[in-house]
Amino acid sequence: MKRKKRVGFILAAGAALAAGLPALLAGGCGGNQPTINTSTGIAAAGYCGEDIDTTGHQYITNGTFEAGTTGWQIIDTGQNHTNTLTTVSDTSCGDELVLTRQDSKNAPALIGLTQDVRIDKDVVGKLKLQMVLIVDHQDEPSDGNLGGDTPVFITLDYKDAAGGTKSWSHGFQTASTINYPHRDQKITPNYWYTYNVEDVFSLIPDAVSITDVAIGGSGWNFTSRVSHVGLSSK
Repeated sequence: MKRKKRVGFILAAGAALAAGLPALLAGGCGGNQPTINTSTGIAAAGYCGEDIDTTGHQYITNGTFEAGTTGWQIIDTGQNHTNTLTTVSDTSCGDELVLTRQDSKNAPALIGLTQDVRIDKDVVGKLKLQMVLIVDHQDEPSDGNLGGDTPVFITLDYKDAAGGTKSWSHGFQTASTINYPHRDQKITPNYWYTYNVEDVFSLIPDAVSITDVAIGGSGWNFTSRVSHVGLSSK
């Protein structure tokens, strides 16, 4: 099932400002990557998904993709079958969501998944976000000029205290030019990373309720993979 009603909102999420870049842990799948500098300190080397926290209450259904895309809805703005979304099982890294865009002719489009959630700040307190990701290939030399086009992104839709609907988004790319530094982050191609946000509600201080999570990729031609997507509380 394809759902397009939220696509414009998700593409526009690059305009939302993140309050700094949370910890990003780097490591090859089955091999180590030298530590790299991030805006929050030094990232630790490791293996794919070995540092994932599986404790606490999990609010995302099938964030490990062990059941394919069950529990998610597909977002696809590509035309003429230029986007593909599949799940595969990797002996080193577990089940993965594979995002591919090809034959784009340098025209941006989006492919991904979305899932409705309901997570209230006054109920859960701290909310942890984790995601394992890798960018295998990216053609576009930047994150574009439409608010942020990256081979991997995660977007959270939320309500503020006045009942308004807003979005926060963070993207990952291998291209050197970043036009939206408050949203997007450069990583090394062909290495697995773990993205950690210890408290989503501290990162998005005006959020009182998370209503939707979306993961995917956008831009010109790219191939990327995502796994172990989690929103959890203890």
